Amino acid sequence: MQRKSKVHIIFIGLPLLVAALSSCTTVRTNAFLIKDLSPEEKAALLFDKTVEEYAEQIQKKQDYAKIKPVRTAFTDVLALNPTFVEADKYIAELDHLKETKIKEYKAVIAKLDPLEKKSDSQTYEYLLAIQRLKTIEPGDKDASRLMKDTAEMRDADIALRIERLGDLHASIMEEKNQQVLLKNLRTAKASIAQIETLKPGVREVRVIEDDLDMKMNDFVAQDIAIAETKLAAKRYSEAETAILQAEKSLKSFTNEPSARVADLKYAIYYNWAVQYYETKKWQSAGQRTNQAIAIRKTSEAVSLKNKINKAAAQRDYDAEIGDILASIDSMLKQDDPAGAATAIQANLPRMQRQSSKNSLNDKLAEAQNLAAKIYKEGVDLYTDEDYAGSIRKFQIVVAFSKDYEQAQSYLSKAQAKTKALSGAQ
Repeated sequence: MQRKSKVHIIFIGLPLLVAALSSCTTVRTNAFLIKDLSPEEKAALLFDKTVEEYAEQIQKKQDYAKIKPVRTAFTDVLALNPTFVEADKYIAELDHLKETKIKEYKAVIAKLDPLEKKSDSQTYEYLLAIQRLKTIEPGDKDASRLMKDTAEMRDADIALRIERLGDLHASIMEEKNQQVLLKNLRTAKASIAQIETLKPGVREVRVIEDDLDMKMNDFVAQDIAIAETKLAAKRYSEAETAILQAEKSLKSFTNEPSARVADLKYAIYYNWAVQYYETKKWQSAGQRTNQAIAIRKTSEAVSLKNKINKAAAQRDYDAEIGDILASIDSMLKQDDPAGAATAIQANLPRMQRQSSKNSLNDKLAEAQNLAAKIYKEGVDLYTDEDYAGSIRKFQIVVAFSKDYEQAQSYLSKAQAKTKALSGAQ
């Protein structure tokens, strides 16, 4: 009878596999498959789908609460086919992962528990470690005791975070300064994520989040509208500035890509490339075409790139120094010192005139200064505990120079902080 129950599991709607594994719900099975598939075939089907769930839920989303049901699915594979050695390997991996995470959570608790006064981030990290320990090992006596002992601390921390979020919400809804608004929105979003992790579904928090989403959408819509107007007027530089600002605002608030922003960016860069091509400014035409292709590799953009390469086969690079410098300036304007440095290094050997080489070396110095400025901004964001923002800054610096050891060190620390304080486990 037990074997039959396990066979039923195979034919559950596959996206709900793990959820179904953790419940006792009876579902209608596919009679044809049950009748005609051998146990070995059923085991192979269940194994493939469980591996997908393992990759999605545990490896990608780091949802370690799914370790138990996924492990159960692999044991069901072995029940159907005891010789399925790959299932044994995954079970061993899951057991090792569970043991590792339990040790990690207990280490955090041991480090923070003795502190009489904890900072906001330490309190959150402490409560989160306890919650995760209880989730991954429900029967752990220490986890159960700690959850009970910290109940008042948890309620007080959540209440304080909600109160602060409410104050920040009121400030954001009245804020007009762009930089302040974006910074406060990032802070609010991080606070919401932490509250949702400790106590999901707080109605007051959901209402605030909806308001903030609306505020951000209205804010971004203004830049998108400007970009569309400037594109129609063929004022591509101004259109680019507006759409990059919209994209920057969105990235500071969400990791979800915007199809509308991508469409506009592509249209701006492609049409800009056409304009440069028609005026025989090969460097800028090639740069804008590459930017368009990076967004969407269309046949029209690829065709334009081929035409640019063909037309520019015999080039006088010294004669184009003004266009080349303008292209590099554009990269610097977009906080891309790595791209600027790459363009400089590619063009330096092509120059015959010393004045052209001097101009490019001056731009290389500007790129180095920009990288130093971005590094400082990253340190300031890290100090302000805006770890996601600091990561973006340090990634730019590391891309510019792999030898920038301080940036690499800060990047690693910021990524570790983000992982420790994120809602994902």
